[in-house]
Amino acid sequence: MAGEPEIITWSCWLRTVVAGITALFLLAFAGMNNGASNLLLSQLTKKDSLIPISQDQESWVGFEACAVVYLAEICATEQRSIVLAWLRALFSAGVLLVEVINTCVSWPVACLGFSLAAFAFAIAELFVPESPAWLFRQGKEEAAVKNLQRLGRSQAGVHLEIETLRQRESSTESLSWRTFLKPTVWKPFVILAVFHVIQLSTGCDVIIFYQVDFLASLGTTYDPVSVSVALSTVRFLSNITVGVYTNSISRKLSTAISGFCMAVPLAGAVIYEYHYRCVPCDRPVQWLPLTFIFAYLVAAEFAVNCLPGTMVGELYPLSVRGTMSGATHFAAHCSYFAYVKFYFACLRVLKIHGILFVFAASSFLAGLFGIYILPETHGKSLVEVERGFEGKTQEIDQNIVVPLSSINS
Repeated sequence: MAGEPEIITWSCWLRTVVAGITALFLLAFAGMNNGASNLLLSQLTKKDSLIPISQDQESWVGFEACAVVYLAEICATEQRSIVLAWLRALFSAGVLLVEVINTCVSWPVACLGFSLAAFAFAIAELFVPESPAWLFRQGKEEAAVKNLQRLGRSQAGVHLEIETLRQRESSTESLSWRTFLKPTVWKPFVILAVFHVIQLSTGCDVIIFYQVDFLASLGTTYDPVSVSVALSTVRFLSNITVGVYTNSISRKLSTAISGFCMAVPLAGAVIYEYHYRCVPCDRPVQWLPLTFIFAYLVAAEFAVNCLPGTMVGELYPLSVRGTMSGATHFAAHCSYFAYVKFYFACLRVLKIHGILFVFAASSFLAGLFGIYILPETHGKSLVEVERGFEGKTQEIDQNIVVPLSSINS
């Protein structure tokens, strides 16, 4: 019955997870790709490497991908936060897998295994159901209804989903200067672009890329490869526990908590590294800076290290969601490339304590960004999020009867 609230059943959950399983594991591949850069660098920089590379050449290794938009579009409002929260956990699992492989096999064997896995993944993608929102945008309303039913959505949920899609502009996706000037387009783009830059400035992704080199620069005598595996393990465990929980609560609150909790241990690491900057080896309490770094990366998984990517699938209107998500990821990857390329140059100038200070200041800024700028999306439908950028507060009429004969068939 139209007007009834949608009830998300276990069947709906199961069907959504099955439909999005390849998109979920695509994030694991993204983590493997990021971790692969660390695997390659740790082996190619050895003196007996088959392909020796210089420090400058190190910054040209790496790649990444995402499937956030698809998952955001196939999930109901109640499912979206939880499903998107698992993306970062799977990303961390991919990084951890590569770190473990790095201790067991050579990089040619590892790359062969990754290539075969990617081929199998491409075959599996052929069986993934299309996004109902995308089908609707292409004028295939009946197919969109059928796919919503395949996802286990209730009759009331299908009615509401189709009606909200009808209420929005559903023209063929296109991007022009006029489109970009709409507040529902340029506002989320600016917010997400700035959020990505702040997140990159906190150093989390740079540390993943140069994990072994970064750990060595802390001046401890611990084996950086072993510490790297431990670090990836802690990141993964924090993702599947605290990270999943905090992604199911307010975006603004979790970002503020995450940013401020990152800044505190980083400040401790700055003090330690600055105090012992003239002691190249045999430093006292060498476990302390590593503890600070571990705490900082766990806090990052609360929100700051995962929300910039997952919120891409939540903020844009349907008519330009694909295009603007691509534009956002392009801007983010350009920034990522710049940070990776200039890391060693900044390290030579600022030293490790200066780099950590930049990370700490950026983390504090991320907390403020979450409080004052980041829009709230938790518990809201994608249409409600879009209307927030329009400055409108009206709610969707749940009592509208939609004459969809295919739903009742």
